[in-house]
Amino acid sequence: MSQMIRTLILGILSITFLGFLTAFLVLWYFSNDLPNYRFLETYKPAVSSKIYNNNGDIAADFAVQKRTFVSIDEIPDFVINAFLSAEDKNFFNHPGIDAKGITRAVFKNLQNIVSGKRLEGASTITQQVAKNFLLTSDVSLSRKVKEAILAFRIEKYLSKKRILELYLNEIYLGERAYGIASASMVYFDKSLKELSISEAALLATLPKAPSTYNPYRNLNTTLKRKDWVLARMLENNFLSKNGYEKEIKKTIILKKRKLNFYNESLFFTEEVRRFLFEKYGEDVLYKQGLYVKTSLNNNLQSIATAALRKHVELYDRRHGWRGPIKNVKTADNWKKSINLKKYDKLSDWKVAIVTNVQESFAEIETSDNTLAKINLENLKWARQHINTTDLGPAIVNVNQVLKINIAHNEGNYFTDSKHLQDLKENNLIAFKYCDRKGSVNDQSNPNGSLENIAGIYNSNKNILGMMPHPERMVDELISNTDGINLFSSLLN
Repeated sequence: MSQMIRTLILGILSITFLGFLTAFLVLWYFSNDLPNYRFLETYKPAVSSKIYNNNGDIAADFAVQKRTFVSIDEIPDFVINAFLSAEDKNFFNHPGIDAKGITRAVFKNLQNIVSGKRLEGASTITQQVAKNFLLTSDVSLSRKVKEAILAFRIEKYLSKKRILELYLNEIYLGERAYGIASASMVYFDKSLKELSISEAALLATLPKAPSTYNPYRNLNTTLKRKDWVLARMLENNFLSKNGYEKEIKKTIILKKRKLNFYNESLFFTEEVRRFLFEKYGEDVLYKQGLYVKTSLNNNLQSIATAALRKHVELYDRRHGWRGPIKNVKTADNWKKSINLKKYDKLSDWKVAIVTNVQESFAEIETSDNTLAKINLENLKWARQHINTTDLGPAIVNVNQVLKINIAHNEGNYFTDSKHLQDLKENNLIAFKYCDRKGSVNDQSNPNGSLENIAGIYNSNKNILGMMPHPERMVDELISNTDGINLFSSLLN
């Protein structure tokens, strides 16, 4: 019997030894070439640089990530308690790894495997810091082992408060918000101290899955998890029973912070940005949170912008009309053929299409579907631009300025690239639309015809196809009734 006991004890000791040896070898293997974690002691996350006007209002915000850094001492206890309840209730008691949490997750995942549910993790806040700052987000055993080793080392090197500070300022919480201070503004337009406990609980739902629990997209799902967080706060003695019942009944009102940057100051703030970039460099400007007070006065800027725009327009008008933005084939869905985003939204101008032209007025449709008229009197400035000193004849008819596509939106040439190349190589293009000086350009193309083509020959050059109306060459007004001018022009 004693021999059996000795054998049993020896076997247990051997298995234990092998277990410890295996664990040692695994830890030794994965401990090689781990990232340096000591920089976390002095690390400051990237924060935005803000430009203010002379009244102290934000005029511009430059950043890589939307973040405001807050020290751990500035974060209210109830906010911290909400995140601890949601993410790591034993944070202040474990050495970086929560053995109880891991055990609980193992049993839970066994149930999830049987039921086909998604597996759950058991990462502590320290492990999340290790992953976010030092490792990738890939799902692998090696990453989890490295994460655990780093968590132990970080716990020995940094205080719990510092680890928590790093975590709460670094985590991504959806809507381009990094850190809880930024998220508080994004979802509630409040500072952390202004939050209610239930609002803090809602923020605490986000680290698990920022997209899934985004309240702007999935409010009901988010509110259910918010209630779960409040229940955990009650369970962890962070909330009294009365406090829990009070908070669970509160209505959550989302309010995204709107930074109403003064649009007419964009040129001013861009010049400030260039100056800061040249003086301090990209890293300082976009990551180190500069506070820049300027002399910008919004009222004076409005006056200056209006005066500049007025006189630029007057100067431009003195140099005549250079033609439309684009000729479109059809008025149907015309906005799709024009990139409206290209055009200056700071002005009160609107992009429009000409739908009808008469002698004394033109009818238009604007990009916001407004129907309007432009009278001849308002078009007399629009003489043809010839060069910087010369203009075309005086305007006596709207048709001199505004036109609609000839041949009732037809009369234009379209084909595939191969056919077009054949026409060019065989010299089968008879006519092209041009201006009075013979220049072929977009402004001289009245209907959007491909490469300004107005007429083509057949392969034997014994048939001519015209897109303009050739019968207009048969008109007593031009002293010709037989159309000879058209054919004479081909000979010349």
